[in-house]
Amino acid sequence: MKKNLYINTESIVILFFLIINYFYFSIFTSNYLFYYNENSFFYFPLNFDSFKLTYPFLQSYFLEDKSMYTKLPHYFLSEVFFERSIFQIGITLIYVMILFFTQFFTDNILFVSFLINNFLILIGYYYYKKILRNIFGIFSAKLELLYFINPILIWYSQGINKDIFLITLFIPIIYYFYTKEHFKVFLFGLVVLLIRVPYFLVIPILYALFYIKNKFIVAIGIYATLSIGSAFFFTENFDSRSQSNINNTFFGISSYVFKLNEAAYVGNLLLNPIRALLLIFDQLRSINIFKDESLNLFKLANVPITIYFIYNFRRVINLFKVFFFKRTKLSVILYFVFSIVLIGLMPTVIHARYIAPIIYPLFLILIYYNTVNRIFNQNGKLK
Repeated sequence: MKKNLYINTESIVILFFLIINYFYFSIFTSNYLFYYNENSFFYFPLNFDSFKLTYPFLQSYFLEDKSMYTKLPHYFLSEVFFERSIFQIGITLIYVMILFFTQFFTDNILFVSFLINNFLILIGYYYYKKILRNIFGIFSAKLELLYFINPILIWYSQGINKDIFLITLFIPIIYYFYTKEHFKVFLFGLVVLLIRVPYFLVIPILYALFYIKNKFIVAIGIYATLSIGSAFFFTENFDSRSQSNINNTFFGISSYVFKLNEAAYVGNLLLNPIRALLLIFDQLRSINIFKDESLNLFKLANVPITIYFIYNFRRVINLFKVFFFKRTKLSVILYFVFSIVLIGLMPTVIHARYIAPIIYPLFLILIYYNTVNRIFNQNGKLK
């Protein structure tokens, strides 16, 4: 009886989430041109990057020239690799393959992406629930369904974007790391590699920190390698868009980072601790949900998770102090958070959106910390 009640409740919550999500899609995503070009009370309701980059590319190949459907797949693959930047190849390639083999591309490409994004959300939920039950031993319908009580999921599920892939696919990667199914970790990692290359580095970092005994030396080595490597890459690939982004940053830290990188590739190495604080500051800015007289929907969607993490900030710090240099089930998620933050600090200009994949892993570890309130003894070890 209880199981049937849980299944019914779960179905209702998921359906309710999908309905709300579809309403958001109908109002904002379907009318993206209005919100992109016109002044509106609603500000930043969507991630407009995809409408400036991937969507026009797909539109030109599939909407404006229907004969593209008659060409061989390798033609599209070659076009993707020649015309897209390294940061757009993966997401474009995925949609090119889907559209070519299904051949149902119409003006509803945004609805196709909506379906794909929500399918990813359900995959993330499935593994989120498995971590709670199989790894942490927590069986609570309320805590499982809290996964959907997060409005930022709705924002990220709109349009052709890479963030929803990273937010959801790292959850099964963590699960299979726990269960030591390394081949599956690698398979999901390949998808992450395709979507956004630097985030694949999370996997070797996880293995290094978990399996190598001297974790302090490993952590310092990883920090130095990523800092200097990213300084070299982003300095050597600096362009006018990068300059524009630097000019629009708070406090001018990005400008100092670039100058130090340009001189000796040490900007990230020296200033990343300060920049990590700026990532937190950037997330805290979501509390201010208005821009002039407009309502910033991205910040509004971020408010609940921001407040939750503010409330639990001291717990997170305590978890890092106690467990980062030990090998426990909690350490896996702490290593994951550490690696995502380092990768989020790689670009010269940073944004809290770059560390969005930590949302659910941090949520999981805080659930464990707050729910099983006797897991720590006086020595800070797991019972």
